Amino acid sequence: MQENCKYKPKAIIFDWDNTLVDSWPVIEQSFNQTAQALNYKDLTIKDMKIRMGHALRHSFPEIFGDLSAKAQRIYREFYYQNRESKLRLLPHAQDILTYLRESKITLFVVSNKIGDSLRKEIDLLNLTHFFDNIVGSLDTNFDKPHIAPVNLALKNYSYNDNDKENILFVGDSLADYQCAQNIGFKSILVHTEAETRSNANNALILDNLSELKAII
Repeated sequence: MQENCKYKPKAIIFDWDNTLVDSWPVIEQSFNQTAQALNYKDLTIKDMKIRMGHALRHSFPEIFGDLSAKAQRIYREFYYQNRESKLRLLPHAQDILTYLRESKITLFVVSNKIGDSLRKEIDLLNLTHFFDNIVGSLDTNFDKPHIAPVNLALKNYSYNDNDKENILFVGDSLADYQCAQNIGFKSILVHTEAETRSNANNALILDNLSELKAII
């Protein structure tokens, strides 16, 4: 973590996968089940983290081509069947959300996971009450790094350009970083791959969520 960083945010936008929740075990299994069903090669977890940071409607056409629609159906079926038993909050997630809410900071989630699925997962883990709005893929016509889902999340939150310094975007992927850059919010990255770190020069890099307490 960089030294001497201190923020007084009015609002924080969180990504979901690999930021607040460890969904990689079920993502990896679901993807490889899909690849095997369609006679594609498995991806390494490193490649998967790079490519799966984008919404399925963008990443799967690049991977599966004309079979993208079928691949998405297979993936979702396996994922939905297994997520409840495999999803786990990342260390410190519950504590930091409680701390931020007690500090009167407004919280949001903006994810590239399909919105209905995203809200179901947050509800399964009993976190819905922490957030003023939860927006995912298909809730708007565009996904991160486009700013459309952020604008939807904040539609009832009043802010202006001068307030942007006081809004943080906490994520793990390059799409999160680019989205923060596009809208002009401060970017914080956690649990981030080395390749993402090297392309996120203006982000504050944290090793884990507990470090948020030291800067807020």
